[in-house]
Amino acid sequence: MWVRGRQLRELETMLLGYGIALEVHGITESFLLNPGGPFSDWLYARFGWGMACGWAHAITENAGKEAPLDLFFRLADEYRTEDLSASVTMTAASDAAPRLE
Repeated sequence: MWVRGRQLRELETMLLGYGIALEVHGITESFLLNPGGPFSDWLYARFGWGMACGWAHAITENAGKEAPLDLFFRLADEYRTEDLSASVTMTAASDAAPRLE
Protein backbone atom coordinates (compact mmCIF):
# COMPACT_ATOMS: atom_id res chain seq x y z
CA MET A 1 0.00 0.00 0.00
CA TRP A 2 1.32 3.43 -0.89
CA VAL A 3 1.20 6.00 1.88
CA ARG A 4 2.64 9.46 1.26
CA GLY A 5 6.02 9.72 2.93
CA ARG A 6 5.36 6.40 4.72
CA GLN A 7 3.80 8.57 7.45
CA LEU A 8 1.32 6.74 9.64
CA ARG A 9 -0.63 9.99 10.16
CA GLU A 10 -1.33 10.03 6.40
CA LEU A 11 -2.82 6.52 6.60
CA GLU A 12 -4.92 7.50 9.61
CA THR A 13 -6.23 10.53 7.68
CA MET A 14 -7.18 8.39 4.66
CA LEU A 15 -8.95 5.89 6.89
CA LEU A 16 -10.76 8.66 8.75
CA GLY A 17 -12.08 9.89 5.39
CA TYR A 18 -13.23 6.38 4.57
CA GLY A 19 -15.09 6.14 7.89
CA ILE A 20 -16.78 9.50 7.30
CA ALA A 21 -17.80 8.45 3.79
CA LEU A 22 -19.45 5.33 5.21
CA GLU A 23 -21.49 7.48 7.59
CA VAL A 24 -22.41 10.12 5.00
CA HIS A 25 -23.68 7.49 2.58
CA GLY A 26 -25.51 5.50 5.25
CA ILE A 27 -23.43 2.39 4.72
CA THR A 28 -23.58 0.05 7.68
CA GLU A 29 -20.13 -1.45 7.96
CA SER A 30 -18.11 -2.31 11.00
CA PHE A 31 -15.20 0.15 10.79
CA LEU A 32 -12.71 -0.42 13.60
CA LEU A 33 -10.12 2.27 12.86
CA ASN A 34 -12.05 5.43 13.68
CA PRO A 35 -10.43 7.63 16.32
CA GLY A 36 -11.71 6.39 19.66
CA GLY A 37 -12.88 3.16 18.02
CA PRO A 38 -12.21 -0.45 18.95
CA PHE A 39 -8.60 -0.47 17.67
CA SER A 40 -7.76 2.59 19.78
CA ASP A 41 -9.43 0.99 22.79
CA TRP A 42 -7.39 -2.18 22.24
CA LEU A 43 -4.11 -0.22 22.02
CA TYR A 44 -4.95 1.62 25.23
CA ALA A 45 -5.90 -1.58 27.06
CA ARG A 46 -2.88 -3.48 25.82
CA PHE A 47 -0.16 -0.84 26.16
CA GLY A 48 -1.64 2.01 28.18
CA TRP A 49 -0.87 4.46 25.38
CA GLY A 50 -2.77 7.74 25.41
CA MET A 51 -5.18 8.08 22.51
CA ALA A 52 -5.96 11.82 22.73
CA CYS A 53 -3.96 12.51 19.55
CA GLY A 54 -5.09 9.34 17.77
CA TRP A 55 -3.74 5.86 17.26
CA ALA A 56 -1.23 7.00 14.59
CA HIS A 57 0.43 9.40 17.03
CA ALA A 58 0.48 6.79 19.81
CA ILE A 59 2.07 4.16 17.57
CA THR A 60 4.58 6.64 16.12
CA GLU A 61 5.62 7.82 19.59
CA ASN A 62 6.12 4.27 20.82
CA ALA A 63 7.62 2.62 17.72
CA GLY A 64 11.20 2.80 18.94
CA LYS A 65 13.48 1.64 16.13
CA GLU A 66 10.66 -0.02 14.16
CA ALA A 67 9.10 1.98 11.33
CA PRO A 68 5.70 3.24 12.60
CA LEU A 69 3.90 2.07 9.46
CA ASP A 70 5.36 -1.43 9.86
CA LEU A 71 4.41 -1.45 13.54
CA PHE A 72 0.86 -0.40 12.67
CA PHE A 73 0.39 -3.34 10.29
CA ARG A 74 1.88 -5.75 12.83
CA LEU A 75 -0.42 -4.44 15.57
CA ALA A 76 -3.44 -4.47 13.23
CA ASP A 77 -2.73 -8.14 12.49
CA GLU A 78 -2.47 -8.90 16.22
CA TYR A 79 -5.71 -7.03 16.87
CA ARG A 80 -7.56 -8.94 14.15
CA THR A 81 -6.20 -12.26 15.40
CA GLU A 82 -7.27 -11.54 18.98
CA ASP A 83 -10.64 -10.19 17.83
CA LEU A 84 -11.29 -13.30 15.71
CA SER A 85 -10.21 -15.58 18.57
CA ALA A 86 -12.58 -13.80 20.95
CA SER A 87 -15.43 -14.08 18.43
CA VAL A 88 -14.84 -17.81 17.95
CA THR A 89 -14.62 -18.37 21.71
CA MET A 90 -17.80 -16.38 22.36
CA THR A 91 -19.64 -18.23 19.57
CA ALA A 92 -18.49 -21.60 20.87
CA ALA A 93 -19.53 -20.68 24.40
CA SER A 94 -22.97 -19.56 23.28
CA ASP A 95 -23.42 -22.75 21.21
CA ALA A 96 -22.61 -24.85 24.28
CA ALA A 97 -25.07 -23.02 26.52
CA PRO A 98 -28.07 -25.10 27.56
CA ARG A 99 -31.33 -24.14 25.97
CA LEU A 100 -34.66 -24.14 27.76
CA GLU A 101 -37.59 -25.19 25.66
